[in-house]
Amino acid sequence: MFNTTHNNKSLIMKIFTIGTSIIVSAAFLTACGLFPNSKNQLVLYNGQHLQTTQALVNKFEQITGISVIIRNGDEDTLVNQIEQEGSQSPADLIFTENSPALVQLSDQKVLYGLPKSIYNNSNSKFDPANKQWIAVTLRYSEMVYNTKLIHSNQLPNSILSLADKRFYNKIGLAPTETDFQPILTSLIKAYGYSAALKWLLGVKHNAGNHIYPDNESLTSAVNSGQVTLAVINQYYWYRLRSQIGKKAMNSTLKPFRAKNPGNVVDVSGIGILRSSSHKTLALEFIKFVASKVGQNIIEASDSYEYPANVRATANSQLPNFKSYHPYPISIEELGNGSAAVRLLKQAQLI
Repeated sequence: MFNTTHNNKSLIMKIFTIGTSIIVSAAFLTACGLFPNSKNQLVLYNGQHLQTTQALVNKFEQITGISVIIRNGDEDTLVNQIEQEGSQSPADLIFTENSPALVQLSDQKVLYGLPKSIYNNSNSKFDPANKQWIAVTLRYSEMVYNTKLIHSNQLPNSILSLADKRFYNKIGLAPTETDFQPILTSLIKAYGYSAALKWLLGVKHNAGNHIYPDNESLTSAVNSGQVTLAVINQYYWYRLRSQIGKKAMNSTLKPFRAKNPGNVVDVSGIGILRSSSHKTLALEFIKFVASKVGQNIIEASDSYEYPANVRATANSQLPNFKSYHPYPISIEELGNGSAAVRLLKQAQLI
């Protein structure tokens, strides 16, 4: 493991607090002995959207001179890969789109404990009690609906109603999306496993052939009128609007009633692998993405996610996060997603 002196650690902390306009050259850092070229590299397994991660990595590399190799993939696939690789995994860090993947690795004792100081500006509501990873971004699940096919007053107040007969052939699903698992876990907590399974089978029936591989495709299908409505994380709709323009949007968003299990905050987070031989450098990357500098990159990007740092502000196009009224479910209650996966398998959706 690469060790730094007390003075070097102080300098690193200054680098991450002076603002995004300052660029510290790799040559300067190397000359100071902070990051020798022989160990100046990290491997990041990335289950987040690549554009979000790439924006963070680009700035981090620019500021520190530390090279970050991104290995992109579905978070479930990456978790399985890490478990198979064991102590021989080349990964130093894993960045996931949803918390259950990190909880699973934590359960397997794969993640390295983080110092308490890293959570100084983090919202404890969205961080794990065991401090083995940290929240980076937040998203909120809502209905997306085609405004030409259905009026807002015809939409249900509860996610349970999506299984009603009146929504037959009007719903789209992306069951293999890991974003869907926290919603199912929320339903299981609220109504029990049997009721959640009955609901899922009803929604599957209503969806018919409108099954999509991911939420990008699902959001686009609603906007184009292939299906009437769906449940997604809000940022997919904002990303589509950014890509095709406001004039091409035939859809909009609406949450369920306050504290309904369909309203879930999904948490994207990052952790260090216990097997990493570059924990000091990996910790600097986590400090960066969790800092106001790193979180401001989330604000300025086309990610349309909410920064988890309480000092950072969200993209101005997004509603105030405090305007949402999510179902009260903790990170620990969202767990590792195993119950949701079992539900999907039982409904023959995966």
